[in-house]
Amino acid sequence: MYKRQFLHREGFTEIHTPKLVSAGAEGGSNIFRLDYFGQAAFLAQSPQVYKQTMVAVYERVFEVGPVFRGEKHNSSRHPNKYSSQDFEMGILASFRAIMGMETAMLRAAWPARSQQLSPELQRLTRD
Repeated sequence: MYKRQFLHREGFTEIHTPKLVSAGAEGGSNIFRLDYFGQAAFLAQSPQVYKQTMVAVYERVFEVGPVFRGEKHNSSRHPNKYSSQDFEMGILASFRAIMGMETAMLRAAWPARSQQLSPELQRLTRD
């Protein structure tokens, strides 16, 4: 929740992009194909195209939602589905603007996240 609150305070608009699409968004990546009423459909890999479109309307947009990757792996920790937070900013004076936003977001998120993960962090420092 702290991520959404931070981005709303910074003037971002939350968007919700499609998760079932007619084509993959990224070349070279495996995607989950499925039958959708007799036609091919795919689980979304990224909200990037939609964010780039919506930033022209709202200037600053973000989404927190699932991302699907159809990649084979030999690891129990490899994410085929994960929750992603993506944000997009419009016209920037320099790369420092995006770096500043990323830094501010991490600084805002860390206290709540470290408290939430406190038992795990304590366990890791004991080992």
